[in-house]
Amino acid sequence: PLFEMATTAADVGAIVGCATLLIAATIAIVQTDLKRVIAYSTMSQIGYMVMGVSDKVVVLDFGSHRSCGVCRQMYPHLRQFVEDYKGKSVALLGISVDDDVKELQAVSEKGEFTWPMWWDGENMQGPLASQWVIRGMPTFYILDHKGVIRNKGFFQPGDIRSTVDMLLKELSLSQGLNPSVDTPKVVKP
Repeated sequence: PLFEMATTAADVGAIVGCATLLIAATIAIVQTDLKRVIAYSTMSQIGYMVMGVSDKVVVLDFGSHRSCGVCRQMYPHLRQFVEDYKGKSVALLGISVDDDVKELQAVSEKGEFTWPMWWDGENMQGPLASQWVIRGMPTFYILDHKGVIRNKGFFQPGDIRSTVDMLLKELSLSQGLNPSVDTPKVVKP
C-alpha cells in the first residue's frame, strides 16, 4: 500500500535496484578471489530483488551525447516518453557510454534529458557497456516487471512505446486488473 501512494519511492527503488544489479554483477565478473565473487554476486541479486519488488517495466538506454547524433535526436522523444508514462509502472534509465563526465553534467544541467543517467566511462569500454555487450548506439534494453529482458536493440520511439505498452498490459493482467481501464499499481508483497 505504501508504494501505491508514493510513486517517487517506487521509482527510487527501481533505480537503486537496477544500479546495484548492474554494478555488482559487473564487478563480480572480474574478481578472482572466490569470497569477492560471492559477495558481489550476492549484491547483484539484492539489486535484482529491490528492482523486482518495485514492479516496474524498465527501459535501459545506452548512448552518448558527444558521439551519437541519433542519441541526441532521441532526447525529445524520450523526454515526452518520461512525461507520458509519469505515474505509471515504467522507469527509463540512461547509461552514457562515450562521454566526458563534465560534459554530461553540463548537458544534464541544461535539462536535455529528464531521466536518471549513469556515466559508464568513455569509448564504450566501461563496465556496464561491457557487461551488456554494447556495440552500437543507441542500444535499448526493455525489461519486464520481473527483470526479464524482453526486447533489445535500436528502436524507433514508437517501437519502445509499443513494447512498454504490451508489458504494462501483461503487468495489469498479472495484478488482476482490466488493462483497458486500470493502470498497474506498484505494490509491495
